[in-house]
Amino acid sequence: MLPDAPELAPRGAYGVGVRTVALMNPDQLDVLHAKDGQTPRYNRPITVEVWYPARIPVGKAANVSYEQVMGTANDPKRPLIPFSFAGRALRDATPDPGTGAYPLVIVSHGYVGSRYLMTYLTENLASKGYVVVAIDHTESTFQDAGGFASTLLNRSLDDLFVLNEMGKLGAKTGKTFLAGLFDADNTALIGYSMGGKGW
Repeated sequence: MLPDAPELAPRGAYGVGVRTVALMNPDQLDVLHAKDGQTPRYNRPITVEVWYPARIPVGKAANVSYEQVMGTANDPKRPLIPFSFAGRALRDATPDPGTGAYPLVIVSHGYVGSRYLMTYLTENLASKGYVVVAIDHTESTFQDAGGFASTLLNRSLDDLFVLNEMGKLGAKTGKTFLAGLFDADNTALIGYSMGGKGW
């Protein structure tokens, strides 16, 4: 750590696990395909990345490679360019239940963006005892950028849907890796640009 790093920059005491979760928000308005005054409906896919306090086995390196693209879909002036970057988390690690339910943080990217854009922060928060969920907002990512009307309509709806789905996945009686791990009633939203206007 550099001597001039911000006070809260160092990692916390927890190991960090990471998992990708695919969600589906059914029966949503499809504004990008509205025609002649009619707006069809569709099942809206939402991919999220979840970072959480984890138990890292002795001798196991907490390293992960994130795969991403830069550019903008359907824009020949900004073609999609794939790249990967290293993170300090262990994919599919066993959660550390700690001494009680962790707070939940939801992260929302700008237009356009991706769930990986604030990984430096999401990993750091998980290491300090938070469960962090970053959303790929469908039709608003580098990979699938669509008309801005979808972002205007769906941004807050995506955030609320993810909050509710996380509440279900984190229920104490659940059978997912998140069961009992966090308290969805103790949630913060972090975002920038369009992601800061989602609530």
